[in-house]
Amino acid sequence: DGGRENGSAESRDSADGASSLPSDWPNKRSARRPPTDISPEEVRSALNLYKAKLALLARSSKSSKREIKTTLNACAQDTTGLFLKANNESLRQNYRKAMKLLSNCNQRSERDPNFAALYYNNMGCIHHSMRRHTAAAFYFGRALRENASLCAPAANGEAVPLTHFSCDRRSELEYNRGLQLLLAGKGEAAFACFHAALKLLHRQPRAWLRAGEACIAAHLEREQAVRAGRAGSRPSAVGCEMLGVGGRRRLLLPVGERLPPPGDA
Repeated sequence: DGGRENGSAESRDSADGASSLPSDWPNKRSARRPPTDISPEEVRSALNLYKAKLALLARSSKSSKREIKTTLNACAQDTTGLFLKANNESLRQNYRKAMKLLSNCNQRSERDPNFAALYYNNMGCIHHSMRRHTAAAFYFGRALRENASLCAPAANGEAVPLTHFSCDRRSELEYNRGLQLLLAGKGEAAFACFHAALKLLHRQPRAWLRAGEACIAAHLEREQAVRAGRAGSRPSAVGCEMLGVGGRRRLLLPVGERLPPPGDA
């Protein structure tokens, strides 16, 4: 009996000790929520989001639309759900509706504070699908600036939280912007973007392939510029130069020199 009483006393002491622990989990400085505070509704909504993501990866528009609709009906206008819905509309080539859905995403997600960069990245992907590569490169550039501001130190000297570093997507954004510049015919600028992306994506063969294509494009641009310069600066018998090709061809005469008379030729 004495052992049982001591055991019950120890169990009561342990229960009291557990109740006196701080609510923050796993430590006092952690911003993560303890697992006991997560409600079943949040678990169901997270499962629906993962199902919708898997359906989008499988290119199943009907099932993904059903899962996204279930998620949006179960909770408020969630940012992640609207992003997935815009992705689904983009896969169905409803680009105007996808951009309209992205414009309604004005909430910042607690899981990912890099909301602005994600918004501009999705807009760039939609313009890439529409074959508007210059506009897509502009949106990816905006996403890069928003991503850089997220990881920049604060003006008051406060350190950048570790959660912000985990949301850094500079390499992916550099790759997307480099692809648009390559398709727009800007090889040197595209190679600079691919070179920055390879710092993290160095194990992806596609990134190296795109960097090689950018090198070839830059080399062809230089060769075309050299050929155009040679063709435009052909000397003539009277000492003048010819610039341009076709209807834009111009004849430049020397300044301060007199042309020889016809009898001296």
